[in-house]
Order: sequence, then structure tokens, then C-alpha cells
Amino acid sequence: KSEEVKKWLEAAGSMIEGLKTRIYNDEMRALDQERKSYENGEKKMGEWIQVLANGFSSKDQVEKMANVSKYIKIYELEKGLNFKKVEEEQRKLLYGLSRNLNREELVELVEDSIAYRLGRMGYGEFYGAIKERCHKAGISISREMDQYISYVMGVEAIELKIAKVAFNVRLRAIYWGKNEVYNNHRFLSHFHGYLKQFQSMDLNSFSRNQRTKTGTDYFFVRLRNKARRRKIIKNYQARENTAGANGFVLNTEELATLWHFPTAGVRAPLVSQVASKRSEPPATLPVEGGQSGPTRMHTPVRRAPAPVGLPSE
Repeated sequence: KSEEVKKWLEAAGSMIEGLKTRIYNDEMRALDQERKSYENGEKKMGEWIQVLANGFSSKDQVEKMANVSKYIKIYELEKGLNFKKVEEEQRKLLYGLSRNLNREELVELVEDSIAYRLGRMGYGEFYGAIKERCHKAGISISREMDQYISYVMGVEAIELKIAKVAFNVRLRAIYWGKNEVYNNHRFLSHFHGYLKQFQSMDLNSFSRNQRTKTGTDYFFVRLRNKARRRKIIKNYQARENTAGANGFVLNTEELATLWHFPTAGVRAPLVSQVASKRSEPPATLPVEGGQSGPTRMHTPVRRAPAPVGLPSE
């Protein structure tokens, strides 16, 4: 039976190749050949991703895919690095630090180096500390060394991301209120402040999609705004995963970090807080206990009605 299956697969493969020759144009045939080279191990993943990226008509389309764009940038850094020269620069850097640091700082540097070699400290933490020590000691970092640090920190970010389960994500924010208290500019400034705490200059960051906002110009502005609002609410209710801006990929750690609202231990300086003050409890506050023993107090609680149509979770 295994021989029959093998022959059938070979015949099906030959038939598919014949169809490709008849149907595919030159560009599709070239792309299919590149795919085979990658699957056979003749091409690296970075080369294959670059082939796919070059197939887009503009770089803007590639930039929208944040993870792919970041991978290509890191791959370009890797191709441009001279690792022998980087090793020499690293020795010069450590020698310069050994001449300018005091005894206590040297002990910390040795401890960090040992932790880094043993895998107890990541690239970003180790080389970030190196850059900070160089800045304090007045030692300049060469261009090759700076590119190498950016490269290893980017590689570490990718490794940390793919090490955990990932999900396709779309982030939506909806704000409404009564006319007398409605202030969309205040909401936008606070919400953007919440997202900016996750921003990184050399890694990925959140950005707002201007096409999904409710503002419109020119003709039938009022009617078009209402239609956009209804569409946004509908997509929110249905958890629509195709409408709106392009989604992105977040792993479990990133999702937990994004959902964890600021607390006493998790600071978010760009998120404003509601002012409040302490006061004594009212004198008429019911308490448990008494001559007849403990009793359970039942106080009716009035809750504001939930917005109609929103999901319960």
C-alpha cells in the first residue's frame, strides 16, 4: 500500500507541475521556484522573506506588517555586520572600560559577563548595561559595535516573542457619553497616553489607524458619521476580525501586559488619574453583630444600565 501511495503522490505531483507550466506566468513560476529552494533548505528564511517582500508594489505595504518589517531590518543588519571586526571592537571596548571603571564597577561588569555567558542575562540587558557604562565613562561606541548591539537586541526581541503562544489581534476603542459630558479629545489623549507607555523607538509600537475614525469631510458629513459609528459598533459587537485596520500578532505575555491596567506597582505616568480624597465612614453605616448575634445586612445596590447591544464579556 505504501508503494501505491508513493506512486499516486508522484503522479499527482507531475500533474500539478504540468498545470503550473500551463497556468503560471513567468513571475509566478519564479516565485514557485524560490519557494522550492526554501523548502529544500537551499535558501535561508531571511532570503525567502525578502523575496516575498519584494513582490509588493510599495514598501508601505510591507511596513504595515510590523513583525515582517522588523525581521527584514534585523536580517539586513546581520548581512551588513563584519563579525570579526565586531569582536575586535568588543575587546577594545572592554579594555577601555577596565581602564576607566573603579573596582566596584569592574566587579559588577564581571558578574554581568558571567551571568550573560551562563544564559542568566539576555542580550538586551547585558549590552544595555554596557552602553550605560560607556556613557558614564565617556567611552564612544563605534558604528559597527552600535549596529551589533541593535542587531542582538532585535534578535532577542524576536526570540522572546516566538517563545510563547501568539494570537491574531485587533485593538478597538469605543467612547460615547451624553452631550453635556462628551469630550472625545480628552478620551483620545488619555487612551494614546495609555498606549505610549508600550512604545519603543527601536522595536514595534502601537499606532492609530486614521481610516477607521468617525470624522468625515465634504458631502453628507452628518449621515456618513452616523453610518461610520454604526459600523464600528457592529464590528465591535461581532468581534469582527476582517473589518477595519490590519491586525497584528501578540503573544500571551504581550496580551497580559496590555490588559494589566496601572496599579500601585505598575506605573503609567501618561494616564491621568481621577482625583479623590479620604473621609471617615458615615455614622449610620450598618455593622454586623449585636445582642442577637451576627446578622447579615442586605443593602439594595443600584447599578447603571449596561449599554444596549454590547457583549457581556
